Amino acid sequence: MPSDTTSPEPQPTTGPHAATGPTPGPHARRLVDAHVRSLYRVAGDGGLVETNEGRPRPAPRVFVGRSADGAVCHTRRGLAPALAAELRRLADRLPPLPDPIEDPAVYAALEAALEADAPVTGRWLGPAFHFVEPPLPVPADVVEIDSGDHPGFVGPFTDFVADLDQHRPFFGIVRAGAVVAGGFSARTTDDAAEAGVNTNVEHRGQGFAATVVNAWRTAVEHAGRTPLYSTSYDNASSRAVARRLGLRQYAETCWLT
Repeated sequence: MPSDTTSPEPQPTTGPHAATGPTPGPHARRLVDAHVRSLYRVAGDGGLVETNEGRPRPAPRVFVGRSADGAVCHTRRGLAPALAAELRRLADRLPPLPDPIEDPAVYAALEAALEADAPVTGRWLGPAFHFVEPPLPVPADVVEIDSGDHPGFVGPFTDFVADLDQHRPFFGIVRAGAVVAGGFSARTTDDAAEAGVNTNVEHRGQGFAATVVNAWRTAVEHAGRTPLYSTSYDNASSRAVARRLGLRQYAETCWLT
């Protein structure tokens, strides 16, 4: 998923913790809708077609975004109608956030319904955040990179040579001519963008991940889009970035395939 490679950020946040409580009401549901449509190409009937990226992959069989306003459920287009209806029915019965949270057992009935049809081969469970604190000043050594020809795209950033157009805006920190940390759009729609972030192993623990995500967020908002950030519960470093930036959780997302 979008924010699954980040540098450790052990420092405390300068704003409210991400765990201060989920975003309430219909606003959370609107954010879930923006989130799912940034991650996937969604058909007119709400069915998931494929991932929203340059080299798309199959969509999961079911995606659920659970907020304080209830659950939003999308199923893969082409799933048997009876199974899709059953998954939506089960999702409608899920409790709203905040309780329970970070508990895979909440989704056991959904998984059992899928298993009755075919084995479940992939799972995801994690928090989805939005930006509620004002952006921080962007340091002078954070630069926007707008050309795939940039010589600093080496090592883990080599793919951006060919794929930068899909991931604008891209903000990086460059050391000795090489990009060592980057914050970018993992997925984008006309209305929203989902954050992606990566930091070279040898440069982790210096706050670079939060710094480049903050710069990315500022540019996304200036372009009129909503910046979003999501990760998995087992990605401690990515969740630390969310805490450092004072992000607020608006949903818990689960997908099964």
